[in-house]
Amino acid sequence: MIGLGTYLKDYLEYQGITQSQFAMQLGISQKHMNRILNNKADLSTDLMYAISILTDIDIKFIASIEYKRMLTRYLDEKFESEAGIKEYLKKYKINELKKNNWVKFTDITNVYQNAVDILKFLKYRNFDVLENSNSILYKKTLDKKELTALWIARCDELAKEQEVEDYNKSNLEKVIKEINSHVYMKKKINQKYLKELMNKNGMYFIIEEGLPTSGIRGAFKIYKGKPAVYISTFKKRVDGLVYSLFHELGHVKSDFNQGKSKVIVEGTREQEARADKFAYTHMVPENILRDISRNFSEKHLLEVSKSNKIPMCYMVSQLTNNGVYKYSGMMYKKYVKKLGE
Repeated sequence: MIGLGTYLKDYLEYQGITQSQFAMQLGISQKHMNRILNNKADLSTDLMYAISILTDIDIKFIASIEYKRMLTRYLDEKFESEAGIKEYLKKYKINELKKNNWVKFTDITNVYQNAVDILKFLKYRNFDVLENSNSILYKKTLDKKELTALWIARCDELAKEQEVEDYNKSNLEKVIKEINSHVYMKKKINQKYLKELMNKNGMYFIIEEGLPTSGIRGAFKIYKGKPAVYISTFKKRVDGLVYSLFHELGHVKSDFNQGKSKVIVEGTREQEARADKFAYTHMVPENILRDISRNFSEKHLLEVSKSNKIPMCYMVSQLTNNGVYKYSGMMYKKYVKKLGE
């Protein structure tokens, strides 16, 4: 197992410094020095700094090599074999991470290094911390939690590139109105427009596909003190993307404080029902939905759409979701557009 001791031995030999002399300079016993040189001792922060000062070995290098040594020991104890580590890392879909360029793998053939690279990307100390973490509100099976954590880390990386104005909660309704107006006028949605609108109004906004089988739809958190809305194009439709965005904006409105310490992927039943209602009613108000549910002829829907500036795809989609209209119906095929159409 390679650790600082491996390099320190070479350094002392090259400088002509004896182990006992260096132990004296550090103020530690010969026995402790011997354990360090044989990579059997965990170094305290102050000892790492002392070694760095006495040898001019970069403290970042010392911390990095020691972390890798301790992580290698942790992996061996947790999984018992290299094969066990490799089997566990299948949860993280390494080939997909590499193909999508999410993680920069140092040596794809080295399972220990793969684990280091994944944890560095996730920003977790080790896999136990991730598995036991309650910082992600999530209710699905545990094997999906890893994929969700990877997706959130990817979105965080992309969010770093955005310049975001100060957030003012009073702007939330204005943002929603502008998005609805945009969809009504354009009959489609421009993702660049959405990002610029959200950033201008104090919110990070990322659209990024999840890894295969993750089933991820969206998440809300506070990032650098401002709301961050992350969504995927899970439903592949204009109205679906707007719904996902408005759902997360519902969390921004109602769960802002909780978002400071947790990532809300799937909150409590009450939180999700509230966010659902927020999304649906901001797309089609309840009184209008009741009206078109009684009379859902195309002529009537077009009249309602024009007089209230509500996109047809919103109304037809909600009628279909509620079982009032059929997915095979002519209006669904005509007005419910896929992204990019």
